[in-house]
Amino acid sequence: MKYMKFKSAVLPLLALLGTPVAHAHDTPERFLSAWRTYQRFEAGRAYTISTTILGRRDSLQWEPAATQVLLIDPDDASGSGRLVAHGGTANDRLESRFSFRPTVTKDYYIVVTSSDTNTSAPPAKLGDPMQCGNAHLTIHDNTSGFEEQFVNISFCGTSHFIRHHADECFDATTSSTRTDPYIFYFPTNGFTDIVDDSTVRWNNDFSAKNSRLCFPNEGSGWILSTAAWVTSEGTGEVDLVGHTRLLTESSQPIEDDALLPATSVYRTFVELRANFPNLIQTANLGKRDSFQGSAPDTVLYVIDTETHTVIARNDDGYPGSLASQLIVVPPETKNYMVLVRARTRSTFGNMDLVVNGAVIARGRPFAGEILRPALKPGLINGAEDCIETRLPPSNMPAGNPYFAWFPNSSNSGDTGGRFISNDNGGSGSNAKVCFSDFEALSEGITRARGMLVLGSSTSSTEGIARIDITGSSHD
Repeated sequence: MKYMKFKSAVLPLLALLGTPVAHAHDTPERFLSAWRTYQRFEAGRAYTISTTILGRRDSLQWEPAATQVLLIDPDDASGSGRLVAHGGTANDRLESRFSFRPTVTKDYYIVVTSSDTNTSAPPAKLGDPMQCGNAHLTIHDNTSGFEEQFVNISFCGTSHFIRHHADECFDATTSSTRTDPYIFYFPTNGFTDIVDDSTVRWNNDFSAKNSRLCFPNEGSGWILSTAAWVTSEGTGEVDLVGHTRLLTESSQPIEDDALLPATSVYRTFVELRANFPNLIQTANLGKRDSFQGSAPDTVLYVIDTETHTVIARNDDGYPGSLASQLIVVPPETKNYMVLVRARTRSTFGNMDLVVNGAVIARGRPFAGEILRPALKPGLINGAEDCIETRLPPSNMPAGNPYFAWFPNSSNSGDTGGRFISNDNGGSGSNAKVCFSDFEALSEGITRARGMLVLGSSTSSTEGIARIDITGSSHD
């Protein structure tokens, strides 16, 4: 992502709106084969499994070849088993070596993939397309002295660290009739280490030549993405289907760590009389910037913050007008929040707020970044689904972000009747909303969606916010 450099902390709004946004998508993938075989091991015997004589897969490959060897005790049913041993390092961490003493005589599943041992600190992750290659795999029976060697095996693979909710699935798909994706899942200990005695799962040809693994529980782990054979290598896509998401107003997925403008959303409290038709209007809409292309357009809300309820909403007060107008007859006399945002990120402006014929705010700016969250219940490694702002790079103004969330469980609109706001619930002056915020208002929900407006309290606290998305994801 390229960052814009700003010369001043006081910025034209159009400069903030020009902040680049990184969009997530189904990840393009090159499926490269790992080496696989079944090998019989005798109970009670001690074995040493090692790789030697490593060579680069490609003459143009910059990094040296490096192996990760995985030994799996398969279940009776195909597609799952127990990881009994893995990894091991030798010869400057590029080769693999480990010992194994089986308790049951049977055929075990051996997988040899690439590793990033040369480019990262321990523990190395499995499946790095930058360190593919060829190797000799040796299985030495320390008890009898017998040794079996597989010469010049080709190994590769690509890994993705995922955090998943229950009932989510990871798909590896291709439109090529030649390509044949093959995927493995190795659970982790909550961080990034794969662990022995964990249940490994794999899939090939779930649908046509596409592969899929689904997860009955929340957790995290490594997906090893490969091809079934060297001759079936090719391109496609991988995705954790239905994972926690944050979308733009045009429904484009936003990546974690994306930079977004936090622009002013106008808020004030007004006393409204009970059993009386209170008239609330936005008026005298004007552009904030001489270069602004779109006409200003307000959306107006009246909110009972004690009950977290939107009691009235209006976009255009009457045909042909972009200003907003409401008549509200509240059940009791008290202070209600009046909130004004732009209809879209490009229809910002200035406006007057008029209540019962009296101008209570004149020339106030309004804007806001429209977002569409898709949060889920459940904890992954102890953390729930949340959207939080964080400080941007030091060459950008931070501002004071504010969230106005109009949640519902079924769509991405703002008409669900509920309201959640957060100003400084995150770290420092950052804002944060979580699945539990909506769950507290609507028990039994299985999704938290609706419209999330990223704003700032005033035009003087506008700036850039870095977005942190906690939940199910894949890298």
